[in-house]
Amino acid sequence: VIARAATAEVCGPNGAAVAGGDASRAWAARALSTTGLWLSEARQEVPDAILREYLKPALSLDPASAWCRRQMADFLDAQLSEEVARQNSAEHAMARDLFESTQADLEEAKQEAATLEHQ
Repeated sequence: VIARAATAEVCGPNGAAVAGGDASRAWAARALSTTGLWLSEARQEVPDAILREYLKPALSLDPASAWCRRQMADFLDAQLSEEVARQNSAEHAMARDLFESTQADLEEAKQEAATLEHQ
């Protein structure tokens, strides 16, 4: 709730950046990127929403900002690390093996059905 209120303060109701010079845009970009990273670490929003509502708008406001780019890089690095850990987990390996076994069983059943149809 607080993050949404901060975003509404930084951006207008239609999502457009507040009017102002480069300093205002830089501040707004930093506020959005920091809020996005905080929400990611606290797991208060799904990753797609964080990218769409916080990190990408921050980069749009201040494309040259090293701060915003670093926040985006940290966020994407964390997402990649989580995905690699998930894919290396025992549960994922079991699910993959089950899927492959089921696919093989399905192909075998299809072949049997085709053989029975031709008899």
